[in-house]
Amino acid sequence: TSTPNEIDDPLSRALVLAAVGQPRAAITVLESIDPTRLKVLEIDPRWAMYARSLLERGLLYEQVGDRAKAVAAYERYLDVMRNADPVFQPQLKMARGRLQDLRDAPASALPPR
Repeated sequence: TSTPNEIDDPLSRALVLAAVGQPRAAITVLESIDPTRLKVLEIDPRWAMYARSLLERGLLYEQVGDRAKAVAAYERYLDVMRNADPVFQPQLKMARGRLQDLRDAPASALPPR
């Protein structure tokens, strides 16, 4: 069992990497928050990070110009959060807007990879 100082927090690590200009490294960390790799027989705090990791992935995939992965991340986020509490509506609205923008924009409008 982990003590509070030993909790693995890949979401925060990814947000720091993104903030210091390392979006690809951040994406790699976020992709490690994968339900197929999370513990089910003991407490795993990464379960609580999964939905947010999808939203952050979408933003970062856009930043590096990977439109298909950005669309997939936003779609998965919206699916996972479909019954979310009202407090999450701003994030859901943002994800819907980003998804619509990606679908509407010509491929040349995205930044290069």
